[in-house]
Amino acid sequence: MKNKVPGLGYLTDKWGRIRNSYNDVDVVKSWIEPPAGLSMSEWVPEGASIVEKNIKRSGGSIGEAIARAYSIEELLVPDRLNRVLTLIRLSFKHPGYIIHLEDRNPRITLLLLFALKENCKDMKLKEKIRDTEKYINSQAANLNKNRE
Repeated sequence: MKNKVPGLGYLTDKWGRIRNSYNDVDVVKSWIEPPAGLSMSEWVPEGASIVEKNIKRSGGSIGEAIARAYSIEELLVPDRLNRVLTLIRLSFKHPGYIIHLEDRNPRITLLLLFALKENCKDMKLKEKIRDTEKYINSQAANLNKNRE
């Protein structure tokens, strides 16, 4: 395929249909790992409008893709963990934007955060994980409240 976009992956499948790239492991990894020549602090894919839209639409599927892409040990690398927590928070920043109803339930993301918290030795990072858990639970509760 020739329609690969940095930070997005392939935008269409082999039949030319638009793909949901936010649950694709390679795409999610491209949101986390900086391209060659950039440091983690210089790489801010969520600043690009189309990438940020995809992240905000991902909801719970981002947690699933992250869990498939990395081991717990890989995720506990401080720079990577900070990026992951930022993306998870952004994926639930506007729960109404989440396209697929099943992605509005953060259960897989919360399981991932629980595993990270249980395995994290750094107290500052552990607190950031707890804060992210609280935020995701709050956002999901607000979404359910608005549906009633």
